[in-house]
Amino acid sequence: MVACACGESTPLAARQERGPSPLLAENGATVVSGRMEGVAVEAIQAKGYTYLLVDDGGGERRWAAILGRGVEPGDRVSIVRLALHETFHSSSLDRDFDRLVMGILASSS
Repeated sequence: MVACACGESTPLAARQERGPSPLLAENGATVVSGRMEGVAVEAIQAKGYTYLLVDDGGGERRWAAILGRGVEPGDRVSIVRLALHETFHSSSLDRDFDRLVMGILASSS
């Protein structure tokens, strides 16, 4: 039997450490689309994810979680929205979020 990570850049051990994907419907996610843009006010690193509190410039602040690192408070971000959790508990942070967007950073090109 041969295993292939075919195109995946995250090591298997790191994927297993994160547990079940929070993007799956059975984990409470609703599929969404569009972008979430603004300035990162807060950035918290946890088990391969970065949790960002994003200020949209219009008085609204929302939480998002992205894979990886590299965003610091003060950075302007554009996040491609993949899923939305109306309630989400992060076991690695031991913290509850009323609403959490799961997404990826949009390319800067």
